[in-house]
Amino acid sequence: MTRPKHLTSYIGPKAHLSGTLRFRGTCQVHGTVEGRVESEGLLEVGPTGLVRAEADVGEVICRGRLEGTITARKRLSLLAGSTVEGDLNTPWLTLQDGATLRGRVSMERPEGFVRPVSLGWSRRARAVGWLAPIAAAAALLLLAGGWAFSRSRPAMVSSTPPPGLLAAAEEAVSRKDYGRAWRLYDTAFQSQPRSERVVLGLANVAFVQGRQSDAISYYERVLELSPEHIAVRRRLAELYAIEGRPKEALGHYRSVLEKNPNDEAVLLAVAELNEKLGESAQALAIYERLGKLYPRHPQIPMRLAALYVRQGHLRKAISTYQALVKKRPEDLETKLVLAEVMLEAGDSEGAAKLFGEVASKDPRRLETIRTAADIYLRLGKRKKAMATLEKAVAALPDNVPLRLTLADLYRLQLQPTKALRHWREVLARKPTNPRAAVGVAERLQAQGRSTDALELLERVVAAHPEVAEVHYRMGHLHYKKKRLDRAAEALHNALKHDPNHVEALNRLAWLYAIQGRNLGEAARMSQRSLEIKPESPIFLDTLAEVRFQRREYKEALRLIQQAINKAPDKPYYRNRLAKFKRAAKRPISES
Repeated sequence: MTRPKHLTSYIGPKAHLSGTLRFRGTCQVHGTVEGRVESEGLLEVGPTGLVRAEADVGEVICRGRLEGTITARKRLSLLAGSTVEGDLNTPWLTLQDGATLRGRVSMERPEGFVRPVSLGWSRRARAVGWLAPIAAAAALLLLAGGWAFSRSRPAMVSSTPPPGLLAAAEEAVSRKDYGRAWRLYDTAFQSQPRSERVVLGLANVAFVQGRQSDAISYYERVLELSPEHIAVRRRLAELYAIEGRPKEALGHYRSVLEKNPNDEAVLLAVAELNEKLGESAQALAIYERLGKLYPRHPQIPMRLAALYVRQGHLRKAISTYQALVKKRPEDLETKLVLAEVMLEAGDSEGAAKLFGEVASKDPRRLETIRTAADIYLRLGKRKKAMATLEKAVAALPDNVPLRLTLADLYRLQLQPTKALRHWREVLARKPTNPRAAVGVAERLQAQGRSTDALELLERVVAAHPEVAEVHYRMGHLHYKKKRLDRAAEALHNALKHDPNHVEALNRLAWLYAIQGRNLGEAARMSQRSLEIKPESPIFLDTLAEVRFQRREYKEALRLIQQAINKAPDKPYYRNRLAKFKRAAKRPISES
């Protein structure tokens, strides 16, 4: 069973895509995507996912890493353990406790903007969520008032700038009048270019205004005046990381670690930069050290496990995720990631169990339900697969895609009565649904009710004339009723909407052959169907009939022999061989 493309695009943990990614609906990224992402739908970056791209999407939910210029037209949600570096443009930003953001944020809301519906995070996430706006406000005040870095330090200047000028500059900053603050600091700088307080003020104003190059220049000048200024080194490291200069960032971070070797935030940043530079061993060593220093830190185990996955250390990743699941048994997201990694490692039993647990807790996760059912089927556990899907249908009785999936599975498992029940439920809600109508029509035909089947398909084709399968089914029914002209018309309509509909190609070729007309066209269509499905004995038989009608007996015999070789237990093909041999022996005048 494949993943339903109309619902979700899925990029696995080991996948690496480069170029432009376009999708509809939802795209889940657990691997690496580089280049550009375009969609009006939802981009979900899993804990092991990395999107390094220019993205323009409807909505973003990030649990992994985002790098680049990201535009989310509805909402951008950074969940615990996520890391974002770059420029963000969105009308609505949600920051969960434990997320890391380095870059500029632009939040312009168009007229008539409506607040997005809540994501419905876990109880724990909602309980701490109110801290995020306070933390963001405090961070902005710290950035805007960064000159406080130097107030607790001895001045490194030969004379003091005019106190009134600096007081006015700092007052302008407090009122967020950064243009005036810049002019006042610049005036002070002209007379006192070696005043740490002045240079730091210029650096901080440039930083708040998003002028990263100017901020870097002035912060570097501060370090010339005061090389031991650790807070400035941290700020420079952050800026260099945002600018895509990881080596310079690492240099400053290492200076900070010399003073405080266990600085949690700096160690995390250094680990991330080592990842970016491809120094996986160093990044792993730092994450493992952080895990020992801060065993209750919510981000570190997730990042360590994600790095294990990217490096192919799946067993270590599984062990780390299992420890997380043990601590947080209600965390369905981590269970899903663990299930994906276990599936990647070949532990289908363990993955199926976890997918089933998540599906039981939240039956609205359709993709999880389908995946669980898929694994159960591959393991030969059909009853568990059907039970999982039936439980989901019981929770979501009006979900048409879910019922269609379950009906298709019952049909594949040769349980037509159960399949018919779900197809009828779909038609009760969507009377002209093509997939359900085709399924019901099949059962009606099997029951000898071809007229009822045709009436149903005619109603559907009036509402959905573009669906080739419905036209084909109508053509098949007309053929069975010996209405050959109407059958040909319906089959032509099927090929009009899908020129490569293989069954329609074969059926129309056969119809022409038994009527002895349009044999050139019949040969072309029959050969095309064999190009698509070269192993089909039915299609070989059709082409053999076309050759037979054209009196190309040698070729007809060769083709029917191929059909016998592919289906030796079918007496029908042997009878056809005998017929062709008799015709080949007759004189031309008799034939």
